[in-house]
Amino acid sequence: MSLQKHLVGRNGFIYVIQKFLKSRKDSPNTVSFARYQTDPQSSRAQSADQNQSQQLQLRTETCLFRSIEQARRIRNELSDSRFIRLHVDENEAESTLIFPYFTEDLLSLLRHTALPIDKTKRILRDILRGIEELHDKDWVHTGKLQSHSIH
Repeated sequence: MSLQKHLVGRNGFIYVIQKFLKSRKDSPNTVSFARYQTDPQSSRAQSADQNQSQQLQLRTETCLFRSIEQARRIRNELSDSRFIRLHVDENEAESTLIFPYFTEDLLSLLRHTALPIDKTKRILRDILRGIEELHDKDWVHTGKLQSHSIH
């Protein structure tokens, strides 16, 4: 993703990038924090400090999917999933998928809390349910399952 201050999504939202959260020199994959600036329904600008503005995570998808089209197919086929986080918007020119922003992930939770065994089992079961949903639709997860990627 080029270093620009905003990104226009397919849904018409303008996402103002506020900071990069994660970027590696050996990977084109970056994660940014942004807020949407425009409501495409009313075409009126919203200031970043209004309650209506949403926090979103921007993530370039170059390493994750072969194409935006593939990501769209996954989103359409798994739209009713409770176990898989799906993108809410996209920018094909920048190969960027836009996800809701989560303040917590499994890694940060584990750093501060010793989870009881029943909670641990539920988290693992839900992860496996997500993988099962992928497999049921003939998708194969080939990447790493990492605790900082589980929300």
